Amino acid sequence: MKTKITFTLIVSIVLMSFLMTCAMEEAKDLITVTFDSKGGTEFKSVTIDRGSSLGGKYPNPTKDGAGFFGWYDGFTECTKDTKIYVDVTLVAHWDDELVTVTFNTNSGTPNIAPIVVPKGGVLGVKFPSNPRRQGYALDKWTYNENGVDTVFDSNTPVTTEITATAQWRQLTEVTVTFNTGTGATTIDPIKVYTGDCIDEWTNQYSSLVPQYTDSVPLPATGRSFKEWIYDPTGQNIIYTGRTPVTSNITLVAQWRYVITETEFNLDLSYCLNVPGEEYEDVVGEGDKQQTYTRQRGDNHPLLNYPVPTTEKVGNDYVFTFTGKNSGIAIETSVGLRELLLVANSVTVEVEGTVEPADRLFRLLIGNTVVYAEGWNLTDNHKPDPMIPFEQLKEKDLVINEVNRKNKPTNVDYVFIQTNRDNAQNGLDVTTTATIKSIKITVK
Repeated sequence: MKTKITFTLIVSIVLMSFLMTCAMEEAKDLITVTFDSKGGTEFKSVTIDRGSSLGGKYPNPTKDGAGFFGWYDGFTECTKDTKIYVDVTLVAHWDDELVTVTFNTNSGTPNIAPIVVPKGGVLGVKFPSNPRRQGYALDKWTYNENGVDTVFDSNTPVTTEITATAQWRQLTEVTVTFNTGTGATTIDPIKVYTGDCIDEWTNQYSSLVPQYTDSVPLPATGRSFKEWIYDPTGQNIIYTGRTPVTSNITLVAQWRYVITETEFNLDLSYCLNVPGEEYEDVVGEGDKQQTYTRQRGDNHPLLNYPVPTTEKVGNDYVFTFTGKNSGIAIETSVGLRELLLVANSVTVEVEGTVEPADRLFRLLIGNTVVYAEGWNLTDNHKPDPMIPFEQLKEKDLVINEVNRKNKPTNVDYVFIQTNRDNAQNGLDVTTTATIKSIKITVK
């Protein structure tokens, strides 16, 4: 009995598999391509997968007295690689029914080779790119039909041999003036046509490079040209040789100091045993009033925030922050201070961990005496937002050029922590930052 049941089950499975295979074959998405050779070699229809191309099934007909020009769906050519998605009849075109479009660029460049299309067809994607002509913009192409100039474009049916002629409109000249700033060689103004780029024709952008001749503050060895900007409304639009010019403009040279890339590892031991007396500072009024313990000393700035406790554990420094805002200031070396006044970019890399992980931090370089009103070299106080500790692993600081005019008496690297409202655990949670190193790269 068992044997009979097992045999029946096997037969049923095999039969179901066969039926499913047949159903899948029937359900396969196929389309039919039919060929109309128009007097040439006849071909049977072929079946292909929807969305595939003819490939090896692409036929090549012959016809007495004519050369084969291609298979077309309407006036769109279908090659062996063209993907087909619906049932279609492809029609053969022969060279005895072709017409030629000749192009007269009318003083434009480059010359355009004639294009052959089936009679009644359109150029479509074969339509040529616009030629160029100094002082002019291409307005349109026209051809003469029964004594009347008619617009010609990629969708115009071509029923006979025609010559399409470029029609141009004249452009006006505008002036580009160059402001190289004090201490640099001058660049003479140039003329360009509206809509053209600086190096569109005879001008060469690469030759419009001023040289800095005045002395620069040490330790920079000079200044190199960075770029030209157009800045009528504070947008700092960078102009290259390929930026279109549409009106009279003045471009302003931007310079960078030439310095050697240098790395500095900050001495975190500066934060241990801060010298000076302690005093209480009351900030705020009413229920928002807070009392901070301040520390001052000849070599340490006065912070407008609570100073964290600091201890060294092995080779690491552990900072414990409390209160709504708290920060540390780390003294920089003389060499770093000098480079900061000529730096093109400053990158800070902090190696360490923080608990809780949701605490937000801010980095800046400057003089932290009365922090909120102090001298800041970098723009990372306002409006730069507080960021997670993980983002301090490599942080690029933005140099404030305005603040580089006068060298501060004391430049400190400042590492600020804050317990703000967006910290998930509230304002009263102690934060511990374990820092292995802080490296500053100046270049």
